[in-house]
Amino acid sequence: MKNRRKILVQALILFFISVGLSLAGSDAKCSAQNLMKNIFPVGIWYDGRVEGINCGEGFVDVPFGLKNARAYYEKTFKDIKAHGIDIVVIPNTPPQYRQTLLSVADEVGVKIVLEIVEFARVEFGGELSVHSPYMIQDKELLSKRLKDLIEPLRSHESLLCYQIIDEPPVKLADNFQKVAQVLAELDPAHPAFSCLCREKELSRTSRMGTQMIIFDRYPIAEKSKPGDYDFKSWIVLLEQLRGHSRDNDIPYWMVVQTFGYPGRVRMPTEAELRAMTYLSLSRNCKGIFFFLYNSMTQGERLQGLVDTELKSRPLWVSTAKLGEELKQLGPMILEIQPAAAFASSDAEKIDVQCFADGKGGKYIIVTNLNVLEAVNVQLKVKAKSKELRNILTGEASAIEQQGGSATVKLAAGNGAVLRLE
Repeated sequence: MKNRRKILVQALILFFISVGLSLAGSDAKCSAQNLMKNIFPVGIWYDGRVEGINCGEGFVDVPFGLKNARAYYEKTFKDIKAHGIDIVVIPNTPPQYRQTLLSVADEVGVKIVLEIVEFARVEFGGELSVHSPYMIQDKELLSKRLKDLIEPLRSHESLLCYQIIDEPPVKLADNFQKVAQVLAELDPAHPAFSCLCREKELSRTSRMGTQMIIFDRYPIAEKSKPGDYDFKSWIVLLEQLRGHSRDNDIPYWMVVQTFGYPGRVRMPTEAELRAMTYLSLSRNCKGIFFFLYNSMTQGERLQGLVDTELKSRPLWVSTAKLGEELKQLGPMILEIQPAAAFASSDAEKIDVQCFADGKGGKYIIVTNLNVLEAVNVQLKVKAKSKELRNILTGEASAIEQQGGSATVKLAAGNGAVLRLE
């Protein structure tokens, strides 16, 4: 009897240990889940320098002093939200301004991707900066320092992600990874964020510790005229990003050009902006950000969507309209994945990509690369369907039963997401 009781007790102990290990593994799995797969972000970049601290004379930036800054944040965040965009990426904000910035964002109802300037700039972070050759390498000490730094920030409803550093060079990959890992342990609800700008950097994305790939490319050169750019190199880049995203099982988000830089790039037209955006969607991009909101805040003295008096430039209205469309399309874009081609077009400047959802639904994303003229696109559809329906407008295009062709009208540079009915 004693032996039986002993065996029973041992069996129960082993059972509870196995259950505990199972639950621990389940918790670890949950904590490691990619939160960014569940959202389709529509956001905008916004420079956060402050006059008198990290911005010199001759710039237009956040006014010096917390009272003035609060008024500035309130005005600009309300303007951004009124234009249908609710995620704001803000680098370069001095530490003493962060609480004010996040508090205003809480009130206005925008989400913030906040660069922690101590990580990005040695002059602010010292041994916490990924740029510093003396950055803390001891994980326990680094964790203690970072906990004290982010504890006042993480409770803000507006906080979406932490940006560690923008466009990190390869030489900083190890430091970046270390900070990202510690942040993920301290605050898994707010993932690390960083935008890349060089294709050769993609190979290290999987060890950077980010839950997404963000990439920027600004192809509309200052001396070009609308219609000069053929989007071929843009498509090559997007296809590379699509492949890397698939291979690493993380979404990619594209940053598109909405700024001018005298001597280098010009403000794109609405048609060029739409073409870049719809081509991104057609290569399985799962989020769009616009660069840039405010003007003359950076060393390059960039021209953003609002001028130095915060007055809207013409492209701001067009960007807002596009942003609203993206927010409508977003939930569906998250559900679809590239599929074998079942539709095509013989037209020279028409791009056609095919998708499917998990329930057997079929979709087409078609883009007019002609940024000067509207076109009537004739699509050849190899699928048993009666019509194509535009997801945004609800407009239906009948599919001829003989030959399987359908005609879709697209404005200059515009795209459409179509569902086979």
